[in-house]
Amino acid sequence: MSLLTLGQAKTAFLSLIEILECAVCLETLRAPTGICRNGHLFCQECKSRLKPNRCPLCRCMFNNKIQLQLIEEFLACLPRPCRNMENGCQALFKLDEESDHEQACLFRLVRCFLCEYKGHYHLLEDHVRNSHPADLWTKNTIKCSYNNDLSNLKHFKLLCLYGEAFWYHCESVRDMLVADIQFQGSKRVASKFQCVIQVLNLDRTKTTFPVTCITSGKSTPKASQKFYFSTKMVKTIEKKDNFILKIQLNKLK
Repeated sequence: MSLLTLGQAKTAFLSLIEILECAVCLETLRAPTGICRNGHLFCQECKSRLKPNRCPLCRCMFNNKIQLQLIEEFLACLPRPCRNMENGCQALFKLDEESDHEQACLFRLVRCFLCEYKGHYHLLEDHVRNSHPADLWTKNTIKCSYNNDLSNLKHFKLLCLYGEAFWYHCESVRDMLVADIQFQGSKRVASKFQCVIQVLNLDRTKTTFPVTCITSGKSTPKASQKFYFSTKMVKTIEKKDNFILKIQLNKLK
C-alpha cells in the first residue's frame, strides 16, 4: 500500500471542498444549510436572496423541511482554504477564523483609486510607487497645501504605514472640503488607528480634528468619520490665498 504524498492529500482535500460547494454563491457551504429536491446543496443565507425560490442549477423548488445536521457538523470541523487561494494564498483555517483572515489576507484583491489597476494587497504599494510616485506617502505626518479656490478638487493619496495601506481622500462638495482616511482592511484592524487633521496657516495651528475610527475598505465612510471644512472659513486664515491640511496617522497603543 502506497502512502499519499502531501500533494495528493491536498488534491483530495480540495476535491472534498468542491463537493461541499453552495449552488448559489459557489463557495464552501456555510451553516445553516439546505438542499433542493435534486440534491444540490446551498447556504440558507444565499437561498434567502433568490427570487424566485428555485435552485439555480436545476430550477426545481428548494426543500425547506430537511435539516442537514450531519453536513453542518462536518463543516464545523473542516479546515477551509482562503477565498484567495487562486491568487496564491495557501492558508487554511477554522470556520470561525475565516473572516479575520480573509479581511487581512495579503493576496486579497484591491483597487487603485488613481487608475484602473486591481491587484493583490501586498503589491499595491509597489504599483503606486512605480505608476504614481507623487501620490505615495510613507510618513505618518503629511502636509497638503490648498488655495481658496476648491472648485472641482478631488484627489487620493496612498499612505503605507505600520505594514498597512490607507487611502487619503480629499474632495470639494458644494462649499465644503471633505476629507477621510480609508483603511484597506477590516473594521477590527481599522479601530487600532487614529487620524488627526489640523488646519494650518503659515504661523500656527487653527483647528484640530481627531478621527478615532478610520473607515474600513469595504464600507462607505459615515459623516462622523470624515473631516469637513467650510471654504468660507478660509477667509479667517491670515494667509488668505492658501491654507494647509496637516494629516497625522498614528497607531493606538
